[in-house]
Amino acid sequence: MVDRIEASNISGPGGTIDGSRVLMEKFGLNAQQSLDLITTGMQKIPADDLMESLTEYGPLFAEMGFSADEMFSIFESRAAAGVLGTDKIGDVINDFTPAE
Repeated sequence: MVDRIEASNISGPGGTIDGSRVLMEKFGLNAQQSLDLITTGMQKIPADDLMESLTEYGPLFAEMGFSADEMFSIFESRAAAGVLGTDKIGDVINDFTPAE
């Protein structure tokens, strides 16, 4: 687990800090809750792009009324069903948003 965390770009764009910030600002979690959710997500979701997807699509999930737990549950269930990459899951959710 440590190797995956170390490899997950902690502070760069789309890194753990940005992902945590999205969870706090868009879903109202505190720092501990956001990092706990990220840790659990990294353990359950076998995707190297989880932090990038969280940063890119987290605001969209929040805007659509999903909770942070629901968003991670969607990522987890779709990954378990064989979808490769959480960005593919975010793209599908994005397709359900009204065009501006």
